[in-house]
Amino acid sequence: MKRIPFKFLNIWTRYEDFLYVVRVAWLQSALGLGMGHFFCKLIAVKRRLNSWNYQKFGNVSWNVV
Repeated sequence: MKRIPFKFLNIWTRYEDFLYVVRVAWLQSALGLGMGHFFCKLIAVKRRLNSWNYQKFGNVSWNVV
């Protein structure tokens, strides 16, 4: 399966629950020290935002067509 690059959509910031989603993901415990720890936190935020985006908006690519 081909990896799809993460794309941040500015429209997300207009939704009330956006910051909550980011905060919950960021506060999860993560392994590593220094940059490794930071990287794990970013991965957690990315996964949570992708999930939230799909739940909130569905598959945007399919909805546009």
